[in-house]
Amino acid sequence: MTPWQEILGRIEAGDAAGTLRLVTALDAIGRRAVAAELPRHLAELKRVRDGWWEWHNQIPALRVAGAECLPGTAAVANWLFRRDFGWRADHVADAGRVLGLLRRRPEPWRADLARRMAERLRAPQVRAEIPNWRIVASLVRETGIEPPPNDAFVVGWMRSLGVAAYGRDLERGGLERIIDDPLFARLMPSVFESDGLGSALFGTQIDVIARMVDAGALDRAEVLDRVVGRLLRDGPSALPALAELHDRLDPTLDEVEERVTDYVRMLSSVPLAVAETALASVRRLEAEGRLEAEGRLEAEGRLAADMFAEAVEGLAFRSEQKIVLMLIEWIGAGRAA
Repeated sequence: MTPWQEILGRIEAGDAAGTLRLVTALDAIGRRAVAAELPRHLAELKRVRDGWWEWHNQIPALRVAGAECLPGTAAVANWLFRRDFGWRADHVADAGRVLGLLRRRPEPWRADLARRMAERLRAPQVRAEIPNWRIVASLVRETGIEPPPNDAFVVGWMRSLGVAAYGRDLERGGLERIIDDPLFARLMPSVFESDGLGSALFGTQIDVIARMVDAGALDRAEVLDRVVGRLLRDGPSALPALAELHDRLDPTLDEVEERVTDYVRMLSSVPLAVAETALASVRRLEAEGRLEAEGRLEAEGRLAADMFAEAVEGLAFRSEQKIVLMLIEWIGAGRAA
C-alpha cells in the first residue's frame, strides 16, 4: 500500500487525527505525491457526488492533508479557502490541527501565508465564525506582521470577544488576557471605523469595551468621541448597539456638554433608540442649567435658545409616537417659553 492509499483511507473514513498522524510522518517525496493526488481526489468526489454535504465528513482530513503537503503559500491558501470546505463541525479543533502543521513551516513562509489568507477573509452578516479567522489571527500574532487592513479581520476579532473563553471569565483574568493580546492595541483604533461593526457589536462586546474604559486600558474621551462621531456619521443606519455602549459608559455632564452639538445634529435622522439617547443627553444638560451656562456653546457662537430650536426642528418631523410624546413633554415643561 502506498502512502497516498493509506492516507486516502483515513480521509474517506473522516479521520482527521489519523490523517494528521500519517502526513506528519511523510518525507518530501511522500508529501509531493499526496499533494498531486489531493486535487484529483476532490475532483472525483465532486464528479460522483451530488454536493459537498455527501462527503462533508472528509473535509477536516482534506484540510489537514493540504496544509501539510501542498508546497507554496498560494496553494495552501487556495486549498484552505475552497468553497467546498466552508462547512466545519468544530472550528476550534480544525484551527488547532491546521495551525499545528503550519507551525512546522519557516516563519517567513507563515507570514506570507497569513497575508494571503487575510486577503481572502469575508465576514457573513450573522454572528457566525468567520471561516479561517482563527488560523489567520494566530499566524498574525505569532509572526508579528502588521494586522491586515481587511475589515473582516477586525470583525472577527470583535466577535472573538464574545466567545466563552473571554465572555464568561472577565472577572477572573479574562480582561487582562484581552488587553495582553497583541491584536488589542493594533485593532481597537479600527473597531469604530469598521463597516461590519453591526455584525460584531453585541452585549458581551459592549461590556468588554466598557470594562476596558473603566480599567483605563482605553482612553475614555477617545472612545466617546468615536461612538458619538460614528452615530452622527451613520445617520439613518446608526447602530442602536453603539447607543447602548454610549449609555453603558454613562457620560458625565461635562462629557455630554462637550458633544452636545453632535447630539442635537443627530436627532433628525438616527433610528429611534439612538434618538432617545441623544435627546436624553441634551435634556440632562438642560435640567442642570448647563445649556444656559457660559462656556463652550457661547464660544462656538451658539446660544442655548438656538440649540433648543434646532433640536425641536430635528424632532418635529419624526413619525415615531414615542419621540413625539417626548417632544411634547419637553416643550410643555416650559423650555419653549
